[in-house]
Amino acid sequence: MAVAMDYHGCVRHDTLFLGELTYPTDNIVLLPPTLAYPNPVNDRLTITLKDPTTETYVLRITDTAGRMVHDELIPRDQRIWIVSTAIFPAGYYVLELEAASGVERVAIVVQH
Repeated sequence: MAVAMDYHGCVRHDTLFLGELTYPTDNIVLLPPTLAYPNPVNDRLTITLKDPTTETYVLRITDTAGRMVHDELIPRDQRIWIVSTAIFPAGYYVLELEAASGVERVAIVVQH
């Protein structure tokens, strides 16, 4: 099962058939993706973090004009983080998670 999400947060699940593939697997590390749900969100956005045991995250949420509407530090050892979106105006936003390992961006939609 493959899951694809576009820039607006729309998700599609589908079966992906690869046939026979052969490649070395000794250097592959599979981490679960960062999840932000529900999307669209009303008042509480739940974020499931990739690697909570080793990473401290900086969480930023910006609107479509690039203005920061929320930022906070998520300490190490947090697996689930809740962000209140109740005061956000309805619209499109970009959630950004920054850690030593890189930056990840997820599009979210706030609907009230």
